Amino acid sequence: MTYKSSLYSEVRSGLFMPSRIAAIACAGLLSVAVSNSADAALKFTVTTLPLDSANGINIPGVVVGTALDASGVEHATKFYHNTATDLGALPDSTGNTADNPSQAAAINNSGLTVGLSANAAFNLHAVTFSGSKVTDLGTLGGNNSSAAAVNEAGKIVGVSDTAANDGTQHAFVWYKGHFTDLGTFSGTGSSQATGINALGVIVGQSDTATGETHAFITKQGKLTDIGTLGGTVSSANGVNVLGAVVGFAFLPGDQVFHAFAYFNGHLIDIDAKDTGSSSANAINDLGIIVGQTNIGGNGNTSAFVYLLGKLMDLNTLINPALGLTLINATAINDRGQIVCDALVNSTGAFEIVLLTPSL
Repeated sequence: MTYKSSLYSEVRSGLFMPSRIAAIACAGLLSVAVSNSADAALKFTVTTLPLDSANGINIPGVVVGTALDASGVEHATKFYHNTATDLGALPDSTGNTADNPSQAAAINNSGLTVGLSANAAFNLHAVTFSGSKVTDLGTLGGNNSSAAAVNEAGKIVGVSDTAANDGTQHAFVWYKGHFTDLGTFSGTGSSQATGINALGVIVGQSDTATGETHAFITKQGKLTDIGTLGGTVSSANGVNVLGAVVGFAFLPGDQVFHAFAYFNGHLIDIDAKDTGSSSANAINDLGIIVGQTNIGGNGNTSAFVYLLGKLMDLNTLINPALGLTLINATAINDRGQIVCDALVNSTGAFEIVLLTPSL
């Protein structure tokens, strides 16, 4: 496997350029992506969201995650146009949906949202949220499942207990009412799927025959080992339309893990200069990556954006007078909007915020 020090040549040569660049151009981010002084030009406005967690954002700017409902239970929630909407949950044994927890993990551009909900037996099942309807997708035969991502065709990926209910879990893809078990590298152990792109390419992680856990990408329907950065563990968190994959991988010794990008067989440490740990959580179709880094390994985390071969602390790209510290970037859309976890400097309170490019 070939290692590279940056993605600069891939970005400039167009390998990460999607056909849908109009969405990015509308946000002004395209001009940043071809600028040699991106960090100086790129700034973000910040909007605080009434959510407890946020996991996904689509091109229209709908953010999905969780928030407390009127009963004080965490429910899947979406935020759009200054309005938070409770997406509901599966009913409990009495038919009540208010007391069952649920979570939204991802949303496609048509608004189809996926995640999980407790059911009447208080097992967790993968579900879809559409309007006021919550649909139980079921499992691979075991007790629990969870959906992690959905593409524009409505293909959904995630993880499920197997029928043995012995702790083994397998990655799955669900489409039009049918589950496909993606299995593992060797046929033993567990796996999970975390992302799917518009072409149906799936990424995640799987146990290996030697007991390690490695990130995978599907090729012709089969799991392909992405490898690691020298350690024994890696995981893929997202994939864009061109098949560029992001995630994290441990370095030799398994004490520190770094954010990676993988494209056309090349695994790249995008945080190679850092002595702390980091993770790439999402990538948009322009190839812009967001995640979290522990700069210097001192326990203080920062949200980052990576483009033009440079990892930038998002805290340097917002107004410091806001009094916020961005600690993790969880999602990015093709307009360059970024969802972040943040701390209020004066109180230490946790907030979810939405960053929008303003150039």
